[in-house]
Amino acid sequence: MITEKRYPHLPDEDTRLRTVCYAGLTAEYGETPDDGVIERLEKELSAIAVFGLSGVLLILRELVIKAELKKYELANRGTFGTSFVAWLCGLTPYNPLKAVMSLYPEFCFGLNWDRELSVQISVPDGKAEPLFEMLKTIEGVCDVAPLLSDTKHDIAFGRCIIPAGEKAEPAQCIKNHTPFFELIITTLTHLRLLERCVELTGEDPELINLDDKGVWELFKHTDHPACIEISPYHLSAIGLFGLRNFYSLILYNNVNVPLQSFADLVRIESLMHSAGAWNDNQEKLVYEQGARLTDLITCREDVYEYCRFQLGLNHKDSFAVAERVRKGRGIPEDLEEKVPADNRDKLKQFKAVCDKISYLLPRVHGYGCMVIAWRCAWYRLHYPVEFYQAYFEIVANPQIARAVFSGRSSYDKLTVYQPDLEDQEFDMKFSYDVDLAVADEMYFRGIDLTNVEPRKHIPDGVIQVRDLILPGQVTVLAGRPGMGKTALACDLVHVSNRKVMSTYVTLYEEADCIIERIALRGDKPCAVFTSLKDAFEIIELSELPDPLLVIDYVPSDEGEGSREVFEKLKNYAQEHHTPVLVISQISRKVDGRKNKRPLLRDLPMQDCLDTIDNVIMLYREDYYTGGSTGEAESIFVKCPLGIEKIHLIWDADRASFL
Repeated sequence: MITEKRYPHLPDEDTRLRTVCYAGLTAEYGETPDDGVIERLEKELSAIAVFGLSGVLLILRELVIKAELKKYELANRGTFGTSFVAWLCGLTPYNPLKAVMSLYPEFCFGLNWDRELSVQISVPDGKAEPLFEMLKTIEGVCDVAPLLSDTKHDIAFGRCIIPAGEKAEPAQCIKNHTPFFELIITTLTHLRLLERCVELTGEDPELINLDDKGVWELFKHTDHPACIEISPYHLSAIGLFGLRNFYSLILYNNVNVPLQSFADLVRIESLMHSAGAWNDNQEKLVYEQGARLTDLITCREDVYEYCRFQLGLNHKDSFAVAERVRKGRGIPEDLEEKVPADNRDKLKQFKAVCDKISYLLPRVHGYGCMVIAWRCAWYRLHYPVEFYQAYFEIVANPQIARAVFSGRSSYDKLTVYQPDLEDQEFDMKFSYDVDLAVADEMYFRGIDLTNVEPRKHIPDGVIQVRDLILPGQVTVLAGRPGMGKTALACDLVHVSNRKVMSTYVTLYEEADCIIERIALRGDKPCAVFTSLKDAFEIIELSELPDPLLVIDYVPSDEGEGSREVFEKLKNYAQEHHTPVLVISQISRKVDGRKNKRPLLRDLPMQDCLDTIDNVIMLYREDYYTGGSTGEAESIFVKCPLGIEKIHLIWDADRASFL
C-alpha cells in the first residue's frame, strides 16, 4: 500500500468529504438509506482516507464545478466510474448502485480496498489545457507538472498535481513512478461534437432518455429514413456512421446480432475497445458457433462473472483471474484445480479466448462511451441540421468539410477527384469514406449547409506547409516581427500527429501564453518549455516520439553560438527522426526595400545554412499596406523538394492561418 505519496491536502478534508457525500446521499436516497448503501459509502470513504486522497477528491470536485460553469461536457474513463463517492461528489455521471449492468467496486479499489484511485477525465477537444489551468487556481494546488512516460510507446497525456508549497523536478513526474497524484485528462472529439450540438440547439443532453424509441430504431438499423444504403459507398446502416464509435458499428453490421437492450450496445462498445478480444478470437465463436453477444467476453466484469457464475469460483479467485486477463496475462495454469469437476468442460474454450486478450476495458468505460453515442444520435435524429453542421465543423476531414460548406456543386467535384489514400492508415481511409457517407446521407435528407457559416476554419494551407516539414530535418520559419510566425507554429502543432505530444520551446513568450494559443485551436497535447536545456533533458528522459519540436527562437549568447545549437538540433532530428522547426526573425533591412518579400540572404544565421534543410519566409502584404485581404505567403527560399510558395490566409480575429 502506497500511503507516503505527497498529495494535496485541505483542512478537515476527511470530514468535509464525508459531509459532501452524505448530503448527496440524502438527496438521492432520503433520510433513511438502506444499510447496504451506507456500508458501501463507508468502505469507500475509509479506503480514500487511508490513502490520504480526501483532499484530492475535493479539489477535483471543485474543478468539475468550475468546468460545468463554463458549459464543458465532461465524461470519465476507467474504473473511477464505479466509485460511489465519485458519483456523490459529482465526478462521474453514473451511479454504480443503479447501473443497468453490474459494476464491481473491487476493480476501482482493489480486492482488499487497498488500491490507489486512478482518475481519468474526458473532455472535448481544446479543453484539456484550460482545465489544467483551472486546476492551478484551486486551494491546495501549487502547480501541475507534465506527466511523462517511462516507455517509448506509452504516452501519458496527464499531469502530476503538485501540492501547495512544493515543486516538482522532471525526474519525479514519470508515469506510475511519481510521488504525486497522477491526473489523466483525455480528449474526445465526439464530446466536442456533443458540446457543439448543445450550443446550436440549447437542448440539455442530461435530459435525453436512454430509451428514446426513435434513437433505438437507429441503432437497430431498421427501415428508418436515415438508415439507408447509399451508392457508391454501400455502407449498410449508414444512419449510425458519424456517431461514436465507428468500429462498434462495423462489428454490429457484420455480426447482425439482435439488440435486446442498451446493455448490448455497451457490450459492443467494450468489445471493440478491448485489444485482442474480437479479431481472430471471439469473432470465430460468432460466425462458426453462433455465439450470442451475451456469451462473449467484452470487459473485465465479464471475466469475473464467468468465473463466478459459470465456473463456480469464489469471489477472490474470480477477481484474481479477471485482473490477470485484463492485463493480457491469460488464465493461470492452476485454475483447473480450483474449478469444480462439473464445470471443467467450460474452461477450455474460456481459456482459449482469455489467453488471446491483451487488454480489457472496465464495463463503465463502454457504458460512458455509449451514452455519448446515444446523445449524439438523439441530436442527429431530432435536430439534423444542427447535427450535420456540428459534424462537419468538428469531426469531418477538412477537405470534405470545406466542400460541404461551399455547396453541393463543390462536394460533387470532390467526390469525382478523391485523394489517393493508399499509403494512409486504415483509420484515415475509413474515416474519409465515413465522412463522404454522412455527407451523402445529409443531402439525401434534403439538408444543405451552403448558407451556414461554420465556426471551425479548415487550415488547408497550413496542412500543406506541415507536409513539407519532414522528420529528420531542421526547418527555419523566418519573418519580420508581427508577421505571424508564432501563430503559424501553433497552427502546425495543432495539425501535427494528434496521438503524440509535440514539444514547444519558447524563449520569446511566456509558456502560459503559448499553451493558451495552442488550446484555442483545439486540443493537441503539447509540452511547453522556456529553456532549451530543460526541453532536451525531458525529451531524452521520456524517450517520446515527437511529431514536431518547435524552437522559438535560437539564442546565441548563452554559452554556445548559433552554429553549435543548430548542429545539436540537426543531430537530434536525425537520431530521433523528428521534424524540428526553428523560428527566427530576419533583418530589418528588408523593410527599406521596394520589394519587401524576404530573401534567403535576410536570414541572420548564414553560417548555419549547411545544417538547415528548409527555410520558409513568412510574408503578408497587409503588414505593410494596412489592407484587410488576409493574403499571406509562405515562401520556401531553401527547399530540397523544389517547392517555391504556399498561399495562406491570415485570420486576424483568431490570430491564425488557413
